Amino acid sequence: MSWCDKLASTPMVGLLFVLRHQSSDSILDALAPLFDSWVDGRKQRFSIEKQEPFKVEFATDDGFHYVVDQQRVTVEFRYGWRVKRQSARAPVPQLQSEPRPFTALLPRVAERAIEAANLINGARPRSLDRIGVVSITNVAEKDAPPGILRLVEFIQRPWGKQVNHFDIQIAGQIAGSKSDQYSDRCIHFLTKPEDNPDDLLTVKLDWQRVFPPERVTTGDVLKKYAASAQNSALEYFEDVGEPAA
Repeated sequence: MSWCDKLASTPMVGLLFVLRHQSSDSILDALAPLFDSWVDGRKQRFSIEKQEPFKVEFATDDGFHYVVDQQRVTVEFRYGWRVKRQSARAPVPQLQSEPRPFTALLPRVAERAIEAANLINGARPRSLDRIGVVSITNVAEKDAPPGILRLVEFIQRPWGKQVNHFDIQIAGQIAGSKSDQYSDRCIHFLTKPEDNPDDLLTVKLDWQRVFPPERVTTGDVLKKYAASAQNSALEYFEDVGEPAA
């Protein structure tokens, strides 16, 4: 089992294409088949959260958050809450999204990103610049994976244990990943807020596979690339969190 499963990490998958300007209205028109499928009887199971000239953000009731613009398609899973009213009692919070392990959510997020990208691109495939696979984890320091703890302790070394809050970003090329076909890198974010020292540590691993220019990507090829990226990203996440002894 991945440490991402144990710690209830949530995934995001992003696809970055060459720039093609599409108005937000044309994006919404292209995605109409998705919206039509998110209807239960007369009830709409999604909401449009933001619309700009070339960008739209929308979310499904079961926790999938989309951002689509003239260059990228990203899908992130977020646990959603709603307030449930009760008879003669105070309202209570209720989880809207079904809890699932990271490794079960990741393929679903990737599938949704590919589905949206295929609708946006239509009969005009675009060159794929980058695939991103992201793990987002909120955890107490004492429960963090050993690899993450070692990184935190290394950063704290000049000040001993006197570092109570931090916001760190480290980007690095992954050793042995560079070839004529692609290169892999990861941006590591570690955040512990200042306002509440008892708050959780946020660990965000943004793994990216960067392709050479002019790599035109049809739907089937995109699916193949995304599957390979998920496997490589998961392997790297394990190396970072719980490296072999």
